[in-house]
Amino acid sequence: MDTTGTRIAILSGQQTGNTRTENCGGDVHVLYFSSGKNENEKSLKGIIRDLVPDEQLNICQTVETLSAKLRQPRLNPFIAIVKATDEAELNSMIDLGELFSDCRLFLILPDRKAETIVKGHSLRPRFLTYADNDFIRGTAVLKKMLNMNHIPLRDN
Repeated sequence: MDTTGTRIAILSGQQTGNTRTENCGGDVHVLYFSSGKNENEKSLKGIIRDLVPDEQLNICQTVETLSAKLRQPRLNPFIAIVKATDEAELNSMIDLGELFSDCRLFLILPDRKAETIVKGHSLRPRFLTYADNDFIRGTAVLKKMLNMNHIPLRDN
C-alpha cells in the first residue's frame, strides 16, 4: 500500500507464473476481471503491469470474488477493468450492474455485435473497447484514469 492508501487488484480466471491469487484484502482501487480464455490476456495483463508497480497488484479468480469486492464499502472511487470473453460473462457482469455504479468502468467486450454493444452500454462504462483491439488507445485512457484516482504509475 502506498501513501495514498491505494491498491490494485486483478481479477482473473487463470493463474500464470508467479502471479498472486485470491489476495484481495484491503481498500482496492482497481479491479480487473477476465477469465483468461483469450490469447490477448497476456498482452492486457502486461499493459497493466507496465503501468502499475507489482507490489500493488493482487489477483482474484472468480465472478463471486468480483461481486464480493464490489459489495465492500469504500471511501474512494475506484476503477473496474472488466474483460468479458463471451456472452455468458457479459451477462454475469450485467447481473452485477448496479455494483458498478460507484466506479469508473473500463469495459472490454468480446465482439462487435450490435446486441453485445447495447448490453455493454447498459453498464454505463467510462470507456468501451473490444477484445480484438490492440489496447493502444485503451492504454492512454487507463493511464488517465489511474492518474485521476492518484494511483502512481510504475517508474520506467
